[in-house]
Amino acid sequence: MLAPFIFAVLNRPFHLQITNVAAGETVRYPLLLLRGTTDAKEILAGLNWKSVVKFPATDGKFQAAVELKPGPNMVLVASGRDTVKIKVDYVPMKTPYAVRTVYLLAKDESSEFDGPAWMDRTHWGEKLDVALKMMQAVAAESMKEAGYGRKTFPLEFDKKGKVVVHAIRVDETGANLRAMDGNALWGRFHGELEKQFPYDVNKVCGVMAFTRWDRRSQKGLAHTALGGGGLGLFGGAAMYTWPTTIADIPKVFSDARPIDTQAGMDDSGLRGTMWASPATTIGAMLHEMGHTFGLPHSTDSRSTMSRGFDLFNRRFVTYEPPRKGGTEGVAVGYEDATHWDPIEAARLNLFPWFQPDGYHGVRFPSALPPRVTFEEGDIVVSAPYGLGLVGAVREGKEG
Repeated sequence: MLAPFIFAVLNRPFHLQITNVAAGETVRYPLLLLRGTTDAKEILAGLNWKSVVKFPATDGKFQAAVELKPGPNMVLVASGRDTVKIKVDYVPMKTPYAVRTVYLLAKDESSEFDGPAWMDRTHWGEKLDVALKMMQAVAAESMKEAGYGRKTFPLEFDKKGKVVVHAIRVDETGANLRAMDGNALWGRFHGELEKQFPYDVNKVCGVMAFTRWDRRSQKGLAHTALGGGGLGLFGGAAMYTWPTTIADIPKVFSDARPIDTQAGMDDSGLRGTMWASPATTIGAMLHEMGHTFGLPHSTDSRSTMSRGFDLFNRRFVTYEPPRKGGTEGVAVGYEDATHWDPIEAARLNLFPWFQPDGYHGVRFPSALPPRVTFEEGDIVVSAPYGLGLVGAVREGKEG
């Protein structure tokens, strides 16, 4: 009976599959998003057995994130008795364009972000590193789904592969900064940061350390999410809910505890739970950076440029806990997650910051640019050198 038993084991159905990445693929950014199928309730994903991270599986599907190193990587996914390994090459981008990450400090305050008093609130560098890599990865996967390959924006990395965070102390007190509204804060920093990071080749993702949650009024002070030109500006009072490491990602997006608004800020899209705070706030950062990439608001409910940024978590996990007061969570996936709508993806495909090896777009001779004219009730487009994208807005709707 031994031989038939061995034959049965060797021919057991193979239930674990990676469905969005093929062996031998090359990517240009470090955090690779995986999705696939399994008959287990959880999977392990990483580059080796010492570094694997546990991600939940729901209804036979999983999603995961693995941080790559420059060069060839052997990506490992395991569940139950099944193991899949695929080779993926990470080739860093070579472009003069960059998204710079800036942490803004008041002149009279420490670098600690706001949050519960018992919590260590000094790990802002680690949290920004993970958040920006997550944003970059979500942008790339959405571009792939739109048919343009995994194009995304470039970040600035140090020799260890961490996102460089420029801590800049401004010549203003925290109290005075908290007396300003979002428009005033953005206006103050937009011009100041351009001197250090010229906007012809830089976009800045700026996070304010001096944002505070007023426990009495239940309002954010020096809190905003505002983007345009060269700067996307964000309040940092919800950073206490963000992941500090890649291994934290499935944990924070599975945390169904209600937010204690006497301890920290609730910026969860009215959902009132710990998992929803990083979904909304990191998603909103990508939304505002989208404005710096030239994208307007969208009417697509899933678009990152609408309130679809609230669905950021659905790129990383397959189960969404209930919101505050709810009792039932839901199975989710990339089909339900935030994404670039078709017009946004088409625009980004031609955008200089989304070209991994520098900008190679069409440069029109100054005398022969595309022209739009109105002739006898018709819109006439003349483009001697061709068109890469045609879009229109009708009755406030983009199409």
